[in-house]
Amino acid sequence: VDTSTWSVETSSDDDFMGFVFGYQGRGQYYLFDWKQRTQSFSGQFAEEGMTLKVVDMPPGQDPTVADLWPSSSGANVTVLQHNTIPWDEFIDYEFTLSWVPGTIEITIREGAMVLESWVVSDATYTSGEFGFYNYSQGDVLYQGFTRQGVPDIYCDAKVNSLGCTPVLTSTGFASMTDPVPFD
Repeated sequence: VDTSTWSVETSSDDDFMGFVFGYQGRGQYYLFDWKQRTQSFSGQFAEEGMTLKVVDMPPGQDPTVADLWPSSSGANVTVLQHNTIPWDEFIDYEFTLSWVPGTIEITIREGAMVLESWVVSDATYTSGEFGFYNYSQGDVLYQGFTRQGVPDIYCDAKVNSLGCTPVLTSTGFASMTDPVPFD
């Protein structure tokens, strides 16, 4: 689970801020990007809002404007979720990312208000690094980053007398101050 706040500390631009996770290399990762205003650039169209993408470039190729700018799927990028909620300058937003193989949970808050909460099933990448992402957007302030690990697995489930394999899962993360419950 990764948590941080971010804000854009300028009113002179309207491009992308966000983060990457499941990072395997320059062309393989999940990307959460957030655009303030709808804009065309180099023949590519980006709609304002938040977008969760899977970037999967052919071996040896780096992403281009045609891959990363659009808010729609392309040859090397698959859009998993998109909305049209723009960010605003000088506002502190909090994100929470909970990612276990096969399930991605992203929550974006402005103060106590939840702007977006996505739960997405995708197992393209099951491990990898986390990093912050800016595309042509300057003066983004990231702060308060925390990371909480996934609980250790101490044993493997066995089939019971009914032929079922039990599963134990959790949602959220344990925190004394977070208003979202840990289930």
